[in-house]
Amino acid sequence: MNGITALYRGIILAALFAVQAEGGQKDEPDKLEVTSQLAVAGANVVMTLDQPIKIRATGFDYDHTLQVALPATYRANPDKQYPVLWLMDGPLMLNLTMGVLDALTLGQRAPEMFVVAVGSANEEGLVGMERRRTDFTPPGRPYYRTGFEGALQRKVMPEDFSHFPQKADRYLNFLIDQARPILAAKYRMNNDHALFGHSHGGLFSAYAIFARPEEFSKYMVGSPYLYGVESAVFEDEAEYARIYDDLNVSGPLSLTAQTTHEVAVLNNFFEPADLDIEVGDTVRWTNIPDVYGGPMHDVTEAGFAWASVTAESFIFSRTFNSVEEVNYFCSVHPSIMRGSISVTQAGGEGGGVILNAFFNDSYRDAIKKGNQGVFIIIYPETGFIWLAWFTYDIDAPDGGIEFTLGHPSQAWYTVLGVFSGDTAVLDLELSTGGIFVSDIQAEQTIVGTITIKANSCGELVMTYEIFGTGLMGEIVLSRVLPDGIPACEQSQTQ
Repeated sequence: MNGITALYRGIILAALFAVQAEGGQKDEPDKLEVTSQLAVAGANVVMTLDQPIKIRATGFDYDHTLQVALPATYRANPDKQYPVLWLMDGPLMLNLTMGVLDALTLGQRAPEMFVVAVGSANEEGLVGMERRRTDFTPPGRPYYRTGFEGALQRKVMPEDFSHFPQKADRYLNFLIDQARPILAAKYRMNNDHALFGHSHGGLFSAYAIFARPEEFSKYMVGSPYLYGVESAVFEDEAEYARIYDDLNVSGPLSLTAQTTHEVAVLNNFFEPADLDIEVGDTVRWTNIPDVYGGPMHDVTEAGFAWASVTAESFIFSRTFNSVEEVNYFCSVHPSIMRGSISVTQAGGEGGGVILNAFFNDSYRDAIKKGNQGVFIIIYPETGFIWLAWFTYDIDAPDGGIEFTLGHPSQAWYTVLGVFSGDTAVLDLELSTGGIFVSDIQAEQTIVGTITIKANSCGELVMTYEIFGTGLMGEIVLSRVLPDGIPACEQSQTQ
């Protein structure tokens, strides 16, 4: 889905969810009453904006502007209290949110509510909007993503991009401890508060769930930047789960379900050169010379319908929204650098491949050659799949550690589970206590989860999460040798 569609759906979900009484704080029974403003004498037809309020939050050297949208019946119903939707990115989101809520309340599909849009003043423009990074970013970790994508961010973003205050904790305290009492004294708000954020604001909403979960009864997290800030939110969730058994909040999580396929632009060839993807998926080509040593390259569609820049360093992405066969090449090396993309409808005829024994092979990281190794065995008769994942620790150990076999930085995980269609969801196990050529049995402990999805007979995507470490991400795997691909492709037609 595109960004506007995801945003629109997120707002609708936020409004509709206010009708539900699941979890969170409870208030007087009439808070869930859904009545059209047309049925109230003297009511407005649509919501109206009150005068903006500026508040200087503790720990900030600039003001935040709060714009309150009043329910259409607010003046005509002087004894009624209303729930509250706290809206991040106020200047950007407020008008669209009001329009959606007006339509829903007129049709009796959602209760009336206040909308409190928080952010910079509209007249501050992009300078004010830029402060959202400070407001929404959890403290204590670099801004970048983990893994390969984080490395790319560090390459292409300005050197000082991540050097800014990260004050999500103070911003959350400001909303709850400063702004809420001020507004509650001015407006007839009940105790049902919901928090909605999209994109970077979605990161903040997710952070708030685990930082102060009881302060909002509902959370709306739209298309969030969850893997940013070195996956800080996932670490917060793991820590919360370690201490508590339940999370007494409710709310929708709006995420895009499409896949991003990585293609490395190497020295005179694309890797992988051929892709099978689904409608809505994105392909991202990356050429970074000091990583790959490549000269000038580009990505050009065979009919010149689209193209990237021609440069020694670039990242180029394109989303494919229809069924088609795409051929492309590098205009600098057209005879030797060619690739293809087959776009099929998800679940339709000619769609994804089916995991079977013809995937039994050795695989490696398709982008960073040699850094990861995966060996796969599939047992079709039982529906089980087994993997061995050969990798390394995140840091090299102290050189003074004594060892005889291998090296302390080497890590070996086994992965076991079931598969169905093109996907396998598996347990990640760590073996400990074994001794070389000994009868002593090693112990296996589940330390994470792995999902394997087959994009084609030559490409798998491995999504991983290692519990308690904050390590999670996605690795595109390709076969070490391609000689097993033809037989696999033949098996898909039988």
